[in-house]
Amino acid sequence: MLSIFPDLLTYHLLAPFIIRLMLGFIFVNAGYIKLWSGHKEKIDFFNKAGLRPGVFYAWFIGALEFIGGIFLIVGFLTQPVALAFSLILAGAVIIKTRNPELLPESRALYVILTLISLSLLFSGAGFFAIDYSL
Repeated sequence: MLSIFPDLLTYHLLAPFIIRLMLGFIFVNAGYIKLWSGHKEKIDFFNKAGLRPGVFYAWFIGALEFIGGIFLIVGFLTQPVALAFSLILAGAVIIKTRNPELLPESRALYVILTLISLSLLFSGAGFFAIDYSL
């Protein structure tokens, strides 16, 4: 295999670690917004998206995102959490496609985050994770 920087391949498990941290912080923030700072707006969002009762989805998805984000940051149950986040993000892509006005971010962002979640599903947690020793 031709590599410009072959010595860096020694650190191949650093890439999933960096991706895991980034995705974890994104989801902790998203969960925090759904649970506390923007709870009423997210209830309205889920109701408008056809996911009723919106209060259930705001609490359920918010808690899943917040706790799952913490799990990703510490590297615990990385692959199941990545699968759950892939499904949530695929749902966001569908919602953005059907009702573009409901989500302010671009569809490309949700597609990229879905692919990042899938990459963690297949690559695992990487360095500095509880999962690494399992």
